[in-house]
Amino acid sequence: MQRSDGRIRTTHTGSLPRTPELRKLLIEANQGRTPDPIVLDRAISASVDAAISTQVAGGIDVGSDGEQGRFYYSTYAADRMTGFAGATHRPPIVEFEVFPEWASAWTTRWLSTAEETEIVTVPAAVGDLHYDDELTLISEETARFRAALDARAAPFTAAFMNAASPGVIATMHPDEYFGSRDDYLEAIAREMRKEYEYVVSRGFVLQIDAPDLAAERLIHFRDGSLSDYLKLMEKHVEVLNQALDGLPAEQLRVHCCWGNYPGPHVHDVELKDLVGLLYEINAGALVLPFANPRHAHELEVFEAHPLPDTMALVVGVLDVTTDFVEHPRLVADRLVRAALAIGDPSRIMAGADCGFATGVTRQWLTNDVINMKLRALRDGADLASERLW
Repeated sequence: MQRSDGRIRTTHTGSLPRTPELRKLLIEANQGRTPDPIVLDRAISASVDAAISTQVAGGIDVGSDGEQGRFYYSTYAADRMTGFAGATHRPPIVEFEVFPEWASAWTTRWLSTAEETEIVTVPAAVGDLHYDDELTLISEETARFRAALDARAAPFTAAFMNAASPGVIATMHPDEYFGSRDDYLEAIAREMRKEYEYVVSRGFVLQIDAPDLAAERLIHFRDGSLSDYLKLMEKHVEVLNQALDGLPAEQLRVHCCWGNYPGPHVHDVELKDLVGLLYEINAGALVLPFANPRHAHELEVFEAHPLPDTMALVVGVLDVTTDFVEHPRLVADRLVRAALAIGDPSRIMAGADCGFATGVTRQWLTNDVINMKLRALRDGADLASERLW
């Protein structure tokens, strides 16, 4: 994992806005109207190039392809494996029941169009799982990103690609075949390892997106004690480590969050209760959110529970759910605080709390605001670097 020697490097969490043309085509595909494959391929390539331009303009050091060809950050995986079918309803978060007025306002604002389907209905596991042996889609995805990077003469100091964790796939897609939760998780891990290995083999840093470790406390595992929940998440970490076994830790980073939505978040599990599990993951870095008002204070956790010497931390200092653009001095303050909590500024990088566009219809901010937030990230990281070195 690249570190911030002498200067805090900047990155983000992966997903970035798609171009209007690509957005339209992906919605059509999601609704069963298959676009012309040549037209779709060109649109994805153009959108990847636009995402790279956005990152370069924002001064990003470690960039991604923005997950441009994916309809949603986790459900894409079901399209790459046989064994998923149907349309099941994903349960709502517990806060929809606790805050009915907020839930009503949310529904009016965000769930009022026919486009919004990726969270409402998802396919279930209805047979044994098998990832495409030819690795068709992931090979196209990596090749497209590499070509775009080469065309710009390597605009980043390093590049990463995202992949969904076994746990988030299992919680997103109900099991109607295996009958055993453990068997289902292990089957997903076995098959997704093919994608993980391929991304790493192509020289990219692999970011595993594992919001299940925190966010599912509000959805599937809202009942039961905290200790019961943590025991369930131990299995999620176990199968993730199985899928990552043997891959170089310096090319692995893991993102965990409490759900990428602007809501109360008062039922979130606390980081101090999760941090032990996160430290067990075989990865070189954690990517965690510390900009949002509910979790910003939790940098103090690293003082009581020091980050392992083998790990770095991507510090979320941009809130991706608010239109406020963080002042560079605030970004710098957050980074300095993180460096003090970790005890070594070279082991932190500046990032965002979550993806800016985790799905085609899951973009809370407009492009101009996102662009300015990325610029504030770079400027704030430079200010923090002056103070730390």
